[in-house]
Amino acid sequence: MEITVIRVIFGYAIGILVSFVLGSIAGTQVVLASVQAMGLEVSWAARIEVSRADLLGLSATLLPIMALALAAGWGLYDGVISRMRSDRVIHAYALVGAGCILALHPFLALILGVDVFAPTRSLGGLLAQGIAGAAGGWCCGYIRSRSSE
Repeated sequence: MEITVIRVIFGYAIGILVSFVLGSIAGTQVVLASVQAMGLEVSWAARIEVSRADLLGLSATLLPIMALALAAGWGLYDGVISRMRSDRVIHAYALVGAGCILALHPFLALILGVDVFAPTRSLGGLLAQGIAGAAGGWCCGYIRSRSSE
């Protein structure tokens, strides 16, 4: 039982971190693509440095919000699956992760009246965030599915 609780926490933590890191890097690249479209040159060194700075900067704002959304979604999925006495499906965690992140950004914009994360103003940027949520969900699902063996 103790191992299972640790795996749940570990799975959620890894999934959240993967979603955040990929989402932050993807968001940075979307913004830098806009800068490049204005005719300014963006070197690989600049891309790496800006991505690193964004990871640090967004860890205080975007990370906690993503953590709440993803943990709530995956927790709800775990609750439903345990009540149904069904097997966990890795791909379902990915779908829930993508759905949580795809819903999170428009929901925040609706509530606050402004896009909290600039890259999600474009469809491509929002989809990149959804893919990051799906990747984190897959990691979470993989770890969670191992705990039921």
